[in-house]
Amino acid sequence: MAKEARAIQREGVQYVCVSLGGDGALLAGPDGSYFAKAPPIQVKSTVGSGDSMVAGLVAALARGQSPAEALRLAVACGSGTAARPGTEIFSHNDLDELLQTTEARVLDI
Repeated sequence: MAKEARAIQREGVQYVCVSLGGDGALLAGPDGSYFAKAPPIQVKSTVGSGDSMVAGLVAALARGQSPAEALRLAVACGSGTAARPGTEIFSHNDLDELLQTTEARVLDI
């Protein structure tokens, strides 16, 4: 999947993020590719999880965070949404707890 994301990036897209659902996500950026494993949660609803993931990614990149940190926040945001029923919003405390168990690493592709 990371190779496919890099192929899309070569077409001129700066960042390509691929959700892997409960397994986490991949991010191909100008300086490399990254993987973040989703933290362990009890899934209540996946409605809006992808939207939350993208919002976390865009917010972090707009603040100048590294791609790895942006992906970490993105996966934590998506997981926070999945851990809530329907479209219930998670708290900052919930997000902080999820970030403690969410790590991003560089992929060698």
